[in-house]
Amino acid sequence: MNRKGILLILGFYIFPLFLFSENVSAQNSFLNDGITQYKQGNYEEAIELLQKAGEAEPASSATAFLLGLAYKQTLAYEKALPHFLDAVNLKPRIKDAVVELAYAYLQLGKTAEAAEWIGLAEKENIFPARTAFLKGLVLQKEEKNKEAVQAFEKAMALDVSLTQSCQYNIALCYVKERELAKADERLRAVILHDPGSDLSAFARQYQEMIKQRMDMEKPLHLSFAMFGQYDSNVVLKPTDSSAATGITGKESPALASSIRIDYAPFFENSWLFNARYSFYNRLHKKHSTSHDVLSSSLYAVPGYSFGNWSLNLAARLNHVLLRDPGYSHYLTEWSAGPMARILLGQEHILEICGGYANKEYANAALSAEEERDADVFDSYLSWIWLLRRDTFVNLRYGFSYENTQGDNWENRGHRISAATTIPVWEKVKMQMNGEAFFQDFENIHTSFGEKREDRIYQIGGGITWECMDNTQFILQYNHTRADSSIAVYDYERNLYSIGFEYRY
Repeated sequence: MNRKGILLILGFYIFPLFLFSENVSAQNSFLNDGITQYKQGNYEEAIELLQKAGEAEPASSATAFLLGLAYKQTLAYEKALPHFLDAVNLKPRIKDAVVELAYAYLQLGKTAEAAEWIGLAEKENIFPARTAFLKGLVLQKEEKNKEAVQAFEKAMALDVSLTQSCQYNIALCYVKERELAKADERLRAVILHDPGSDLSAFARQYQEMIKQRMDMEKPLHLSFAMFGQYDSNVVLKPTDSSAATGITGKESPALASSIRIDYAPFFENSWLFNARYSFYNRLHKKHSTSHDVLSSSLYAVPGYSFGNWSLNLAARLNHVLLRDPGYSHYLTEWSAGPMARILLGQEHILEICGGYANKEYANAALSAEEERDADVFDSYLSWIWLLRRDTFVNLRYGFSYENTQGDNWENRGHRISAATTIPVWEKVKMQMNGEAFFQDFENIHTSFGEKREDRIYQIGGGITWECMDNTQFILQYNHTRADSSIAVYDYERNLYSIGFEYRY
């Protein structure tokens, strides 16, 4: 727990100063004035007066204790410590200083020392409720969450005024133990106890985080999306009219829909696994018998976590049907390879992947040189920067080599991409992406007598609005410019999409 949170929880623990005022020497006016300033909340003035009182009566345990409390109120715990120690060691001994010592050590991150004084407070039965609460905080810091829950339960049983603080900390313990339903139940209790308190505001924030985490940790997720689209160049008509003889009506409205099922079970040990099945369908008003497509994909990633990094095996199978004029097998593609994810601090994720892929096209090419069946080496390096909640930047570089059966399609490619998501309003996010693909073909093209070089640039963006729970309204635009050394592969394309996505 951070310092602010602990202060909110324990800030109300102020020793009743009036108990001391009856035992104060009448001749020590500095002490009387210091107590008055303390009660009025003027802690700096109180410290100055109490220091003078301590100089006048250096053997006064009461003065030492009050000076420690004044330093505590200014968050100067290091300065408060020696005065609390004096309050314990001088005569008469101030037993309450034992608990304050434990609290000060806890604030300074010295849990071993705090635990020692808490043990003494338990032995001498000093403020049992407060002692149990502090013990819970120490156990919480030591990641002994189950024992901490027991201590907090005891504290609020002894003192009902501690109920809200104890419930809040019990919820944090359950979060650490991944018992999210129990954590959510405790946070609701915090809010119901005093809806207007600062602690309730923190509880509401945690509730939202827990809800998101519970959604993420469900083993099974389903999403469905549907988009109306306008495609300015379905057939990839070349920009050079001389290379596009006979091609007309290149644009078309389209309807795209997809279904995705994700399965990611949680394991108590370090093993990892996630799998995904996706189905995609795109229907065109024009060119439907040549460009309508049905695609099914299966993706599985078993792995093992080593703490801040994990090693995985990524495998994918993709099967595509093309309408011509009925749907028939067009392409089968599969890939497999190792993938490593590395967590760099709390904000950066590095992903490295390399593997083998195989492509097989069902239809025979017009000539042997045009055969696109291939053995592929594909790799990438990806960096994700998590700036803050719902905001990230992703930079990625990929290299691929396609060893095709036909000489005209053998190529090497370098792909550089960037993407970001930025919240712009409540439940509204903006997405932007860009990509450059530099594709160099290995052989002289048998039909055009030169080596083909493609430079394909894409830029896009969109707005997503969470209009209902689990449902997003999406507006997107994507522009593609393919600059090729061979005119027939040179084209420009704009794709406009509007639709929704539902996630469960």
